[in-house]
Amino acid sequence: MIWETGKTCSAAMTGIRWDGPQLGRRDSVEWSVRLWDEHDQEGPWQTTRFELGLLEPSDWRATWITSGYRPRRRRRHPVDHFRTTFTVPGELTTARLYITACGLYRATINGHRVGAFVMAPGFTSYQKRLHYQTYDVGALLTTGVNIVQVELADGWFRGAVGAMGVRNVYGAQTKLLAQLKLVDAAALLISLGLPIGVPVVALVLAGLLHVRGLAGRLAAAFRIDPAAERHPLPAATTAPTA
Repeated sequence: MIWETGKTCSAAMTGIRWDGPQLGRRDSVEWSVRLWDEHDQEGPWQTTRFELGLLEPSDWRATWITSGYRPRRRRRHPVDHFRTTFTVPGELTTARLYITACGLYRATINGHRVGAFVMAPGFTSYQKRLHYQTYDVGALLTTGVNIVQVELADGWFRGAVGAMGVRNVYGAQTKLLAQLKLVDAAALLISLGLPIGVPVVALVLAGLLHVRGLAGRLAAAFRIDPAAERHPLPAATTAPTA
């Protein structure tokens, strides 16, 4: 036990300040709460958990990666595809993917989509902040070689936005930042940032999708299929944890 409030008489139901010891990056905390009503009748314990993400820039081992081509004004850019592999040596107790982008991303592991966030990482004021997501990807991994693929589109960052369809509002070069954290049964931490020791293959000019922007039309160029390598997987669901 790291913190116990004891019974507290208060009408407050939200915004309760954490007054326990300072927590660190990636800490996972299970907490329980019970309520007493106006007649001092106690209810049952309810238990859940929360997990902290990466708190400092130094927590990121990954580096920003781009497609490598030079963006051109008034030219329709493809959806970039990034693909790499990594090896899981054995059973894992924790597997997290931390990911964000200047643009919109969709990630898959072994051909199965990571999370259900549509148009991730969401809109933001790119000059001030950039949101990232944390996904529990343990159910998507297998022992041995695994494949990570990420599609990266213009989104609000570079795509046509507003009534006038202005492009490149926040920048001209989309980019991706992604990091995997794996912990095995012996509590050995394996922190992998893209690139993961081996080259990330950027499937750019022959991508499946070419998009004009958030309000533009969609065109297909069926030359490659990044989702073709699909590994069998038991029924499971994953959801963002942060």
